[in-house]
Amino acid sequence: MNPTPPAETDLRESLRQYSVIAASNPPTSSEAQQARLNAALLYYHEFKEVEKALQIFQKIIDLRPISSQAGIALLELAEHHFQAQNYTHSRTQYLQFSLDFANHSQIARAKKRIADCLFYQNLFDQALDAYRDYQRRFARTAEEAEILLRLAEIYQNTDQTILARQTYLQILRDFPEHRLEIEPILASLGGITKESKQKVILDAPLQMTDADSLRRQTSEAGVGPLSRPNAQIEINSWQNSTVFKHNARTLLEESGMLEVGEVRDSLIGNGVLLDDVVMNLGQRFFMIGDHLKAGACLEKTVALGIQKSDVYLQLGVCYKKAKAWDLARQTFAELAKVDPAAIRSLIDDAASKLDSQPAYARKSLQVLVGISRSIDLAIQQIQPDLIPLKKK
Repeated sequence: MNPTPPAETDLRESLRQYSVIAASNPPTSSEAQQARLNAALLYYHEFKEVEKALQIFQKIIDLRPISSQAGIALLELAEHHFQAQNYTHSRTQYLQFSLDFANHSQIARAKKRIADCLFYQNLFDQALDAYRDYQRRFARTAEEAEILLRLAEIYQNTDQTILARQTYLQILRDFPEHRLEIEPILASLGGITKESKQKVILDAPLQMTDADSLRRQTSEAGVGPLSRPNAQIEINSWQNSTVFKHNARTLLEESGMLEVGEVRDSLIGNGVLLDDVVMNLGQRFFMIGDHLKAGACLEKTVALGIQKSDVYLQLGVCYKKAKAWDLARQTFAELAKVDPAAIRSLIDDAASKLDSQPAYARKSLQVLVGISRSIDLAIQQIQPDLIPLKKK
């Protein structure tokens, strides 16, 4: 028999040492968690023992769902399912990561993968919102050309020819290295007719024509009212939140966002940026874990008409943290209408805390009961006593 290669011998010895470390420390300790993670990464990437690695990744998450090791394990599981084209599982896990690790260095990757999953599932309306959200949060990334290509393809697939053509023209203008790929598509869409007109077309500003796109032009969030003529009156009327005790107007003033020239001009004009600035500030507070200030801003964001899944998700979590369970339930019911998969992430999150925080976890599941039959069935598998029996 041929001797085992030295490199593999070293890796197997590392696995043995990780096993010793995990066994000799408390199961939920950082030392044990890190040893498990190191072992799982070796099993997955070096030895290709995929199922064994996946089991360890899941154990890490189950033991300490919001530990740093659990964040890496979640990413590994989510990416595994993405590469296997299990897009529902992948999206649920990336959503879970976004919920529990909002300030992680890999949050941009997770947000993009959520959009990619929606795209590959042909959920084009949701994918469009997700890619636009990614653009707003992570401007000028290396994926900018890819995102524009996805947007153009979504417009094509939803028969929005004008927007598809305009987006492809933008790609040609900003990323000429894609010319060979884009020009045949543009020609089929009527975007390139005569050679002499090509430069004029490429240099022309993008003019969005349909109502949804006009709303995206006039509001960074791409949602909410097209205009708000009485924005100054609106913001001056804001009082302390009954639940969160903070005044979103005061928080905006303290942030300095109202002194930005573009925002100041908007508030004395058509007011369309009011929706965006209060949403952005709320999400900024949420990322650092200040749920009271975040909730005050996100509460106003929803009141202004923004209907985005991540806003509903974050506001619902803020209500939970403030123990405003009825309001949390109402918010999650709205979330279920725009992003049912996000509810699954909430169920999984609560289930993972049943051992460590049983009362909070059960209450978190209880507020989701009755939103839909499928949600009730998922909860019933975890906590059957929370689902009332039907009378015969």
